Amino acid sequence: MSRVSKFLISPQEKIYIDSIFIKLEQEKNKKEFRVISFDGLFKLLDKNEQDLIDRILKVDPHKLGFNGQFYGIKDVPNNLVEILNQQYKVKDEIKIVDAQFLPQETFSAYEKLNQSLNNETKKKLLVLSGYRSSAYQAFVFLWYLREYKFDFTKTLKRAASQDIASMASQRDKQLIL
Repeated sequence: MSRVSKFLISPQEKIYIDSIFIKLEQEKNKKEFRVISFDGLFKLLDKNEQDLIDRILKVDPHKLGFNGQFYGIKDVPNNLVEILNQQYKVKDEIKIVDAQFLPQETFSAYEKLNQSLNNETKKKLLVLSGYRSSAYQAFVFLWYLREYKFDFTKTLKRAASQDIASMASQRDKQLIL
């Protein structure tokens, strides 16, 4: 049986996380925030907040019992297509979808599929959750960490779709370039 480690957030780090959310309150509502780079994210934070994110990114989630697959961390693609003005109706209420982004190749496939569906059924597909940068995913992770009262293991089970242990080395490569 493998030994599962614990990852603890100190009281001071909890304060840093709250501070991060205060600083990012306005930013998170901007459509571009979903595609923010680590450089862009770190420009908004102070050294202590940056260090905390770096510490979290260096955690090996497998040592905490997470068995997910690593999908890799890449730079934000420069060919993202913004999808605007999507809406749908639930009962009598019209719901507006926030701006979404897809890489050009994915967007082209989406358009073809959408056209075929529309031709056959007169209905359209919506993109409700498009591309999100690794830095944005780190922000989402912090959100869940706070939601789950800083229970890192529980947060991993809910929020880690990527092997966050590799995020730090990728971010370090981005900073060196």
